[in-house]
Amino acid sequence: MGICFRIAQRPQAIRRGLERMITLEREGAREDPVREAMACTEKLAVVESKRSRYRDMAAEGLIAFNELRAKLANLQKTRETAERELED
Repeated sequence: MGICFRIAQRPQAIRRGLERMITLEREGAREDPVREAMACTEKLAVVESKRSRYRDMAAEGLIAFNELRAKLANLQKTRETAERELED
């Protein structure tokens, strides 16, 4: 029997293993608040940099204003999420 067949025969074990991996990953991220804060701060810096570049592109006529609005709205959501995570 091949490994693919054996894996297919044990979906519950695979699911439990994946759930355990996700839990461990989440716990690991929460154990280092300094690392989390740095990641959030970096994410905020990236968002600000993108905002500036998108506005420059719009000023140069490289993207339409409706596209700019959509991109800025997505960046705003990302920013709000990062700010919430930083506060937590």
